[in-house]
Amino acid sequence: MSVTPNASPASPDLVRLVGAARAVFFDFDGPLCRTFAGHPAALAAAELRAVVRRSRFEAHPDWADSDVPHRILWGVRKELADTGAPAGGDGDALVAELERVLARHERVAVTSAEPTPGAAELVRALRVNGRRLMVVSNNAPEAVSDYLRRVGVAEQFDGVIGRDAGDPLLMKPDPHSVVQAVRRVEIRAGECLLVGDQPSDHEAAYAAGVPFLGFARDAAAVARLRVGGAAHVVSDLRQVLAALTG
Repeated sequence: MSVTPNASPASPDLVRLVGAARAVFFDFDGPLCRTFAGHPAALAAAELRAVVRRSRFEAHPDWADSDVPHRILWGVRKELADTGAPAGGDGDALVAELERVLARHERVAVTSAEPTPGAAELVRALRVNGRRLMVVSNNAPEAVSDYLRRVGVAEQFDGVIGRDAGDPLLMKPDPHSVVQAVRRVEIRAGECLLVGDQPSDHEAAYAAGVPFLGFARDAAAVARLRVGGAAHVVSDLRQVLAALTG
């Protein structure tokens, strides 16, 4: 695995990886910003837990007690699917309510989200150099679009593929959003590149046949991506910019 640290020049492997990409897909939370920098994710998780407690659904403690809101949403939907709950019943209503609560928190969060250093510059440079750009995210697409408009880069992207409000099980690591992005840009999967900061991003990219570039802010994040199978990792997006511009 190659790791490109903050101060070093872009490696030849990174230059080749970026140079071969005709389209670049960005995960949202991490590569583009810290979504919950000013509005803690724990606040969203607390409200989701309260919604579950008010329902008649007894969620598994692995996710019912989580401080990660997306895990609660995914876990409740997965448990309902595993138990064969009929469509259109109380379970679907619960998942829909959890989705509405999480999306509302995400739209609040992006008003104070902290931009990732170098992200806007990289996005604009990729566009100038002819790359197609998409966001593939487990966040609500409305929240992602709100943020892109806020920081003035919305027009640089061809589209946003966010969380499917009808089925949270399609969140990464499921490849659904990556496959949709490939179809949207009409470029072969092998000529695209996904920039992500989680092993689930790598798993989704791998399943879709899309090359992957990991983004890791610290050593622990590097280790997670390494264990997840990422072959290329950067700790500063400005290294990707250097690889692009030579």
